[in-house]
Amino acid sequence: MSNKNPLFTVNEVLSAACAVHRINKGFIKSADARPDEGTIANSSFLYNHFLGTFDKASGENKRDLVEIRPGDEQQAEAIIDYLKGLTFKAMERDLTDFEKNVLKLVSSDSIGKDRIGIAASLPKVYSNKLDSDVWAEREGKLSDVSDYVGTVGKRDNLTIKIENIRYIASVGSKLFCASVDDKNIVKFFNNDIESKVGDIITIGAYVKSHSISKYHRGKETMVNRIKVLNTK
Repeated sequence: MSNKNPLFTVNEVLSAACAVHRINKGFIKSADARPDEGTIANSSFLYNHFLGTFDKASGENKRDLVEIRPGDEQQAEAIIDYLKGLTFKAMERDLTDFEKNVLKLVSSDSIGKDRIGIAASLPKVYSNKLDSDVWAEREGKLSDVSDYVGTVGKRDNLTIKIENIRYIASVGSKLFCASVDDKNIVKFFNNDIESKVGDIITIGAYVKSHSISKYHRGKETMVNRIKVLNTK
């Protein structure tokens, strides 16, 4: 009799998740997957690897195993070690529900099929966390010299360097963090701009506010009503 609730070690699941992330060249959500076009969600890859898919023609459960390389296993160990560090984050602030689930997963010896979906996203979570760490260090240095730009309540043209982009679920938008003259911090929300980290663009923007950040304690300028004027 088959086991309806199989358990798998965290290391083997994360190793397979890293392999899938490598094969897909990133993370593909279920909503963005197009199987008929060859685009398969990371979670679907992972479920099929461990649990298989029922084939009506043969009446059997078929599994398409993902090739796991030594590099995938090494990355899995790095992800587990890094994400266990959320324990220390919990001493500084309240973790989000997702972070709590992630910490519970990587701290376990084994996981069931109900958490394979979360495991599929962890290579992307890890990558985002590393990017966040890099930006936090960069933002700390900028905060020492940052000054306000523009005049509150007026539009201005700003040439900015995109330093960091992250999606803020609570507002349903990407937060762009940028610098002017390699020192002044400017931020704005936008879902339409296609610029990437490192790009230098000139924007027309309405200066919404000048404030001292409660995170890095430096001066920052918040703008909105963005119009991209040119890119480099």
